[in-house]
Amino acid sequence: MPDRHWLPFRAAARGVCFLIAALAAQPSIAAVQQGPEQGVSAQGQAGQYQQPAQPVPLTVPQNYAATDTAADAANQRSSPKENNWPILVEAISAFMTMVFTGVLALATARLWNSTKGLHDETKRLKELAEGQSADMKASIAESAKAATAMGKVAVSMATNAAKVVESVGISREIADRQKQITELQSRAYLGVQFLGVAPQNRDTGVTFEPRVNLVNLGNTPAYDVKYSTRADVLASPLDAGFDFPLPELTPTSSFIAPRLSKTLGSHVPHILSEEDSAQVLLGTPRRIFMWGYITYKDAFGIERFVRFSQSYFMLTNKTWMSTDTNRHNDAD
Repeated sequence: MPDRHWLPFRAAARGVCFLIAALAAQPSIAAVQQGPEQGVSAQGQAGQYQQPAQPVPLTVPQNYAATDTAADAANQRSSPKENNWPILVEAISAFMTMVFTGVLALATARLWNSTKGLHDETKRLKELAEGQSADMKASIAESAKAATAMGKVAVSMATNAAKVVESVGISREIADRQKQITELQSRAYLGVQFLGVAPQNRDTGVTFEPRVNLVNLGNTPAYDVKYSTRADVLASPLDAGFDFPLPELTPTSSFIAPRLSKTLGSHVPHILSEEDSAQVLLGTPRRIFMWGYITYKDAFGIERFVRFSQSYFMLTNKTWMSTDTNRHNDAD
């Protein structure tokens, strides 16, 4: 324990010594207070002091009252214990004061020591907090840099993703276009080519029969070919409300290979008179019409169709001529 911690105990020890010395000195003080009426003093017993034979007369001032002398004599004849009590009380009070002072000093020393330790700990914690604050600031700065870098990376990734999406879109568009081009180049194309009109025969009852070639102009076969055709003598030009009625589709027994064709024909429903026949051949005011609808599948399994509608008349050189109507002519 440091020397300053012993100070209260030293003060208490001094107080105890003082109290013991005070108690030891009480008989001498009492002997002195007894005066001449108690006999010869300690020095007289030793032969070193002799009481004078005749007391020296004292001149007492006139203003001292007789009662005061009597009171002093009474005080001198009082008990020594009563005269020593104030000294004992004073010694005890001094001792208690010193003890209290020592305890207070010890408490103050311990409080100071604790305060110093608390101050040191506070200082250490402050330094630690400052270090942690500096580390935190550095960490936040690094985090901010990392966040900025990640933001740039995110922007770059978003740009790259957009580029990838755009590239994928372009690639898909190119692939779709390439697929379409491949299909267009490779698929079957069926078309209708005018072949002629077979004349009617009144003797046999054979009517006019327009004929067309169904030609595959593509590079792959046309599968599951079905068709439906019809012919009739109608006013030319056709009525705008004409709906091109057709019978049910007739399936063929085979496909049509590239650059090959099939002949389709349809008879006019009735035999024409000579006058009507002459008008039909001239193409005015009536003509022979033929129309039809064809379906098939190409090499890619896609369902395709062809619609056609034609009218026929004969030129002066006895050659049949065909023209397309303004409706019912399309394909996919």
